[in-house]
Amino acid sequence: MAIAVLALPLALIWMLLNNHLTLDSLLVGYLLGAGVAAAAGAGRGRLRGRTLPRQVAALIVYSVILSRDIFLSGIDVARKVLNPKALRPGILAVDPLDRRGLYAALSAHSITITPGQLVVEFDHENTLYVHCLDVVASDSTVAGDQRKRLRLFKRIMGDG
Repeated sequence: MAIAVLALPLALIWMLLNNHLTLDSLLVGYLLGAGVAAAAGAGRGRLRGRTLPRQVAALIVYSVILSRDIFLSGIDVARKVLNPKALRPGILAVDPLDRRGLYAALSAHSITITPGQLVVEFDHENTLYVHCLDVVASDSTVAGDQRKRLRLFKRIMGDG
């Protein structure tokens, strides 16, 4: 049931990203969304009618924040490419703040699709090692960003 419910917003996102508002696109997006929800363990999650609105709201907030971060980071990376002296590359260790593999993997995905940062390694405690184009700027924001991500992930999954 949880997979079927979560697949619908993922299907709508799929349709919007592909700019194909057709029944075929909805069906493909729904099947892909169901696969993603199943892989993320949605069938084992805590999806209840009374918490569903809060979970969907958290998913929307997370999507908006991630989209904003991708856009702003893309502009920042373009500036750095045009001015290579602004590059201060390095690797940071990011504490996932939760040792469950799912939250660490979701954090890794969020970090990696944001331009300028790339998760290059996990250790045995799920610590993320992130390569940054500007390690000084990233070091000042990485802990706060991780706390926000974890809080949203827990709400989305019904844990918080």
